[in-house]
Amino acid sequence: MYKKNFYVCNAEINLVPLPGKELLEPVRTLKRKSVSDWTEQDVMPLAELLAGRIGIDGIGENFSGASAFGSISEDLSKFVFEHPKSDQLLIRST
Repeated sequence: MYKKNFYVCNAEINLVPLPGKELLEPVRTLKRKSVSDWTEQDVMPLAELLAGRIGIDGIGENFSGASAFGSISEDLSKFVFEHPKSDQLLIRST
């Protein structure tokens, strides 16, 4: 999915917004732990959902998932940039 260079993403752009409801379960998984206890394995399901997406749909049934993601986006970005050894993670907050 990504090159070994941490700052280069090869994910194919997907112009369709990610339905926020798809984020709910991966975010719940992360919220069950302290941010300091997150591992790359914990974050990968979310990273895979977000790869290549340019936006998140937060309307209607997607609101809860989009809001949940918003509640962890700062911690998630911090995690990703503090773990550059991973060649699979690159997420930018929206």
